[in-house]
Amino acid sequence: MNKVKLSKLNSTLQSEYDVFMCCSSFEARCLSVPQKIRKKNFKKVLIFRNKYGSDSIHEHAMKLESFFPLTSKVLDMNFEDPLSIADIISSEVGKGFASKKISVLIDISTFTHEALMICLRILSLKKNISSITCTYVNASDYCPDLPADKKWLSRGCKNLHSVLGYSGMLFPSQRDRLIVIVGYEYHRAADIISLFEPNALTLVYGSPKNSTTEKNKDANKLYAELVQDMSFEYSDVECEEIPCDDPDLTAKKLEQIYERHPDENLIIIPMNNKLSTVGVVKSLLSNQAVQACYAPAVVYNEENYSQPGTDCYIYEF
Repeated sequence: MNKVKLSKLNSTLQSEYDVFMCCSSFEARCLSVPQKIRKKNFKKVLIFRNKYGSDSIHEHAMKLESFFPLTSKVLDMNFEDPLSIADIISSEVGKGFASKKISVLIDISTFTHEALMICLRILSLKKNISSITCTYVNASDYCPDLPADKKWLSRGCKNLHSVLGYSGMLFPSQRDRLIVIVGYEYHRAADIISLFEPNALTLVYGSPKNSTTEKNKDANKLYAELVQDMSFEYSDVECEEIPCDDPDLTAKKLEQIYERHPDENLIIIPMNNKLSTVGVVKSLLSNQAVQACYAPAVVYNEENYSQPGTDCYIYEF
């Protein structure tokens, strides 16, 4: 893991990459990395866009396309159809490279958790991918106009389903343990727990000393405590800290949790930052019995979601 100032990103990325992938979002943060590396000589730039997204998503996609006018392609996807996401990624990444080994740079900052997990799963399985490098821009603040105990990023759950490529191995004879990596969205976390009704619950929150958003570094622990309070009906609740700024350490911590519960069905739901979600992916690639799930939000706080930060994390997946 390498943490640099965003202003130094272009000079820090010494390698030339064949493919750059990013995701248009209602967050202005989706522009931060592409704007800094717009002069790099990518052979192909793939811009993910939810075709049913808001106007700001489409406006940002146009800006992203303008950064790379000769090499970019906007991929319109239905983010509620995981199979279509997988099909588009699988067909587009290697197109035009024949048998050449491909190096990929992916800005994970504003992907949905589900789209990111599907993307990394497919890239990790492709034999012609030689390297996968992730960039992540922090948020200087989330929901900046509200105090920590009033912040909200999204609300409600449309449904709860397993993530494509992470179906796990669940047995009816074993009890279900839900592992929720809690972020700022404690309302959604509480809804998911109520919807799933697990036999046991593990709440994982980001360590304040490893926060990527300094202003709200205590929020993760606060929200984990709130979710625990709201889940009083569960007699078996455990809480664990993870470092949300290092996917390798996150994966190691999660693997320790998995090992503690060998006779339970383990279902994990990542709801913290995208670096921790990459850590989830790393942990699941070697623990394929664990299932990953995702619960799309009913509504996002698009008007007051985040402020772009000035730090960029570079991670060799």
